[in-house]
Amino acid sequence: MKRSFSHAEGGWRAVLLLGSVSLLIAVAGEAARGVSGPFLKQLGADAATVGVVAGLGELVGYTLRLGAGVMADRRGGPWKLLLAGSIAGALAVPLLALAPGWRVAALLYLAERAGRAIRTPARDVLLAAASEGVGHGPGFGVHRLLDQTGAVVGPLAAAALYTAASGYRTAFMALVAPSIAGVALLLWMRRGYVDLGAPPRAEAGDEKLSGTFWRICAAAGLLALGTSDFALISFHFVSKGLSGPAAIPALYAAAMATEGVTAVALGFLERRVGALSLLLTIVLSAASAPMVFGGAAAPLAAVSVWAAGMGGQYALLRALVPGAVPVARRGAAFGWFNTIFGVAWFLGSTVKGMLYSRSLTVLALFCVAAQVAAIPLVASLWWRDSRRSERSAL
Repeated sequence: MKRSFSHAEGGWRAVLLLGSVSLLIAVAGEAARGVSGPFLKQLGADAATVGVVAGLGELVGYTLRLGAGVMADRRGGPWKLLLAGSIAGALAVPLLALAPGWRVAALLYLAERAGRAIRTPARDVLLAAASEGVGHGPGFGVHRLLDQTGAVVGPLAAAALYTAASGYRTAFMALVAPSIAGVALLLWMRRGYVDLGAPPRAEAGDEKLSGTFWRICAAAGLLALGTSDFALISFHFVSKGLSGPAAIPALYAAAMATEGVTAVALGFLERRVGALSLLLTIVLSAASAPMVFGGAAAPLAAVSVWAAGMGGQYALLRALVPGAVPVARRGAAFGWFNTIFGVAWFLGSTVKGMLYSRSLTVLALFCVAAQVAAIPLVASLWWRDSRRSERSAL
């Protein structure tokens, strides 16, 4: 039976179902990703190879999103792409258990990243449609919480399975269960929400993406440029003796939990104040850089502030996209958004990695400067929203 998602009850149901699918798939995907380095090393790969595989996986993951987004604008496209990407991830992780060497394992890791890239814009198109009646901020925030729950459970599950089975291969085989459950739930959901995300008939002017959308992308690029990757943060903590290697997984889990909870809170705030809510995330992210690299706070406090800013930014920026583009172009818009965000993240990570060995002060200043540079763009988005609200009230 088809269900309506135009009202709050139906909208929340669809949001929670999409979030549950993401949670189950993330359990397997993030578990495999979290142990990719030691597993590839176990299969004979050296440090350089591990770095290339990780970098190539992120590059593939973000560049494919643009094409996937364009395809998601076709009728039936969001469901087909979300299902295809989910199946790719569901197959890649358990097949790692059978990999005879690091080359096959590397290809499977790339397949998992490609599957994520294919399904992400399609998922966002469906999520934008599902949250029409509840607010894009709350909808994307709650989805982020569920997605990050999977990101917390996955690595912890991999560690527990590795300890119990004394090996990664058995752990990968066990992770087939959440993967299959995620695909099954998606297939069941599709039967009830077959029209969710169906693009309307294109109208004149629908072929163009607005200047407001590109300002959102520009702000996203600057914020991604100034956000440090957890890999560099954990490297810093261990290198400086601020945290032991055994505590890093716990710090990462705490960060992901903080990110999810903050995304929900800021999502509801976005519904009331619009783009202005992003200013709070900029303050948090800018403050986290000296806390992390300047030793101004304990690792747990520094990572919590970093995660709160990062999680809020990604959820809020995605929530702003649907209102800035024609419904018929949401797939392409999310494809562009994710690609720009990912490329900026990659460039920022590269620059920060180079700065780390030269000056931690300069590294922290770079992070703060990139974050602050986004404030005028965010202010312009807030001004546009406030003017539009004033005109609607007349």
